[in-house]
Amino acid sequence: MRLAHILDSKIVNIVEGPTAPDLPGTWVPIEETDNVTIGDGYVDGAFDNSERLAKIVREDRDDRLKRNVDSYNPIRWSLLTSAQQDELKAYRQALLDVPSQATFPADPVWPDLPSFIVSSLGK
Repeated sequence: MRLAHILDSKIVNIVEGPTAPDLPGTWVPIEETDNVTIGDGYVDGAFDNSERLAKIVREDRDDRLKRNVDSYNPIRWSLLTSAQQDELKAYRQALLDVPSQATFPADPVWPDLPSFIVSSLGK
């Protein structure tokens, strides 16, 4: 049996064993289906890993920005058509808007890459 040690609505320790150590706070059993780790929340009798998941999704978003948008320096930008620039600006804004989606962080909707990037990748 795994037990989560809860202090101030956060998991501060996870132990294996049938009994909890004698420490202040609350000890809650962790079910096999619970995807929790130290630092996750525990609110209203339920585990909450949304902060950890949000961090992972934001890191993914930031990586997409670096790979597909930030690589356009002023020279590369000037070589794009105005339509390509508009498409890249819209893609960038859609990536920045991911955290404001109603389904964030559990099920983010990722924008499609601009068509000129897709065609340059041979996809």
